Amino acid sequence: MAMNERLPDFGDLIRALARLQPKDEQSKREIANLLGFEFARPLPVLPPTPPPPPKKPDDLPVPIDEMQTSASSAGSMAAPSSVAFNTDVLPSVLRPLPSNTAPPNWGMAAPLAPPAATRRERPPPEPLLVPRWTRGILSAALGGRGAGGEIDIEAVVRIISDARPFRSVPRRIAPRFGRGVQVLVDGAESMLPFIEDQAWLTERIRLVAGRDRTEVIGVDGGEDNTFIAGAGTRLAWTDYFPQFVPLPGVVAILLSDLGIGRMPLAPWTMPDQWLSFANGLRRRGVPLVAIVPYPRERWPAALKGAIPIVHWDTRTTARSARRAVETRLRQTERSTA
Repeated sequence: MAMNERLPDFGDLIRALARLQPKDEQSKREIANLLGFEFARPLPVLPPTPPPPPKKPDDLPVPIDEMQTSASSAGSMAAPSSVAFNTDVLPSVLRPLPSNTAPPNWGMAAPLAPPAATRRERPPPEPLLVPRWTRGILSAALGGRGAGGEIDIEAVVRIISDARPFRSVPRRIAPRFGRGVQVLVDGAESMLPFIEDQAWLTERIRLVAGRDRTEVIGVDGGEDNTFIAGAGTRLAWTDYFPQFVPLPGVVAILLSDLGIGRMPLAPWTMPDQWLSFANGLRRRGVPLVAIVPYPRERWPAALKGAIPIVHWDTRTTARSARRAVETRLRQTERSTA
């Protein structure tokens, strides 16, 4: 009785089974009953469940199209309060909103900003001149022209051989900074691919020559061998020579292709027009230097010996620009002697 008054102890059961070592299930059950345990009977082994019989054709689900057709045909009749349907077969039914409900104004929603990782800014264009050489190149091109160089021995010999009197000592024309700079930006359609390069070089000219000594205007060939120019919109441009010719000694820098890269069906300025333009400035004491973004072999032959031309390219150096200007000065000197 004392054994049954306390709770059964699994330790006693384990030790009893280990000491007695019963051989069959009946002996194990009796030992467990003596120690206060109720030995569970083993579960009966059930036979395997047979598979369900195949469905008859009448039990197959009705296709969705047929159910919708039957539902629409029965719409004129009284609709039942609730319709039981299999959600695995039928799709969800969208129900219209009440008429007094205002639809959301999706068009006024602010657009979402693109993710930071997808934002890409256009890189700045690479200049056509090497930045560290630009100042030297522009200094060579911006120098004014004057007879302040060395004594011209060849001119002296020619005057003596012609038995002409000396009115002044002939000197070589040498570059020198003049009274200022006038930047002529070619506004032809063929210069549209270089519009950012024109802006970049114009700003560098202002830095080299001084903003207070630099004037920037647009220029383009007009009708009857004339040129129009202006500082604002093209519709307001007027004739260049009566309005915009600078004072003698000011250097004119022309940023142009000289009509080399002309576009189909677009007006373009012929080399003879640029030659007339350069001669008109020279008669007024204004030297002209052209900076052209095309190689020498494409320059118009009529302009190579008429005006100094500097190649607008990364291979151009201050030395080559100075050589181009001084070569043209020597040609001018021989033609005027």
